[in-house]
Amino acid sequence: MIELHTFRAAFGQPSGTPFGVKAAILLRMADLPHKIVYVDDPRKAPKGKMPLIVDGAHVIADSTFIRHHLEQAHGADFDAGLTAEQKGVSLAFQRLAEEHLYWSIVAARWLIDDNWVKLRDIFFGPIPKLIRPIIAGQIRKKMIRDMHGHGMGRHSLDEQMQFGIQNLSAISDWLGDKPFMHGDTPTAVDASVGAFVGNIHGDSFDSPLRDAAQNNKTLGDYATRIKARYYPDRT
Repeated sequence: MIELHTFRAAFGQPSGTPFGVKAAILLRMADLPHKIVYVDDPRKAPKGKMPLIVDGAHVIADSTFIRHHLEQAHGADFDAGLTAEQKGVSLAFQRLAEEHLYWSIVAARWLIDDNWVKLRDIFFGPIPKLIRPIIAGQIRKKMIRDMHGHGMGRHSLDEQMQFGIQNLSAISDWLGDKPFMHGDTPTAVDASVGAFVGNIHGDSFDSPLRDAAQNNKTLGDYATRIKARYYPDRT
């Protein structure tokens, strides 16, 4: 059985990170038996981050490479019936979510002090309470450095939120009245975009980003459909 290693469940999602949710959706899309193994410390992972899957002798890190492995090793066809043009659109939206919207999520959770306290206790709960602020604080500093290195962290918090809201608006505009990104049938891009929209829409952090997701009916309905289809057991 395939093991999905990712950060613990949160916000009614199978993982508190949208990349972990994406991997979980891909496994369910492929209808492959699997179990989720929750990991609190990713430092021993091959790339120092989550998610990863263990499939027999194979350890596959990164949600995109997990997708490729499921396609190559198990014959999953996540984009069945899509044209080359549609696949190009899918890749563009995947990159929008994973390489840009992601950093607005990080800003909302890690930079806003009240949200950081909540996140610290959710994500780092297993760490003894006495030393939790010290260890979690070190990780927070690293995340802030990573944001600065990416470039998003060089903008003000308001500007970072505005970028995220614009990304959510683009997703909403593309969805329109379609159930999923390319129509009635979910495809690989829904594993990615659906994970990010659901993670934002369902989280417990006060931010303009979450408000934008929750106040947009198209995005709310989309998050509800993704959850009902792929992880209805999560509350």
